[in-house]
Amino acid sequence: LYAGQLCAICDTDNPVQELYQIFQKVIPDCHSGKDQNPSLKDSGVTGAPQNDILFHPTRVSSLEKDGKQIGFIAEIHPRIVNKFGTEQRVAVLEINITKLP
Repeated sequence: LYAGQLCAICDTDNPVQELYQIFQKVIPDCHSGKDQNPSLKDSGVTGAPQNDILFHPTRVSSLEKDGKQIGFIAEIHPRIVNKFGTEQRVAVLEINITKLP
């Protein structure tokens, strides 16, 4: 598996949305599994490591291109982030680059 990963740490109200906007500029014609709103829970996410432990339960979504999942975007659960001594919200994005044309 060849994966590209991005992380956003910022004081914004929605780091998932900011990271998603960067993703859309880098890889156009892709979208989240939740109708262009990656802030919402997407029950079809696969491949996200320990989804229920690491990520906020309602801030995870698949990323799709041509109807196929190519990755996921999620906000790290606050209890995990707090263990690293920060109060900032953290979002991550992972793409399986072998699934891109």
